[in-house]
Amino acid sequence: MTRQETYEDRQRYDLKTIEAGEDTTLITKFMKKATLSPEAKKVYPYHLRRKYLVGFEGIEDIEPFGFYAIDDEAALEYLAAYYDLENYPLNYFAEAITIIREIDL
Repeated sequence: MTRQETYEDRQRYDLKTIEAGEDTTLITKFMKKATLSPEAKKVYPYHLRRKYLVGFEGIEDIEPFGFYAIDDEAALEYLAAYYDLENYPLNYFAEAITIIREIDL
């Protein structure tokens, strides 16, 4: 098996895992991707996606930002894995909820 075959096998396995909803951390990482293959677009869990907004205390050079996760726990796991929350605690952590209303024309 070549390295490329191994990578493609892993991609197929990840997409099956995401489609089955079996790994919340993997799904949250997947939601961070900027571009998706046609296969990935078919399994993207739009119905689970929530948008979170965060800001950090004591870090002026990092603007507050938003990201997607499937729930609060997965969002916090993502932040803990990629940011130093002990030295730079969250200033705020919120879920952004969009409300749609019809406008009469």
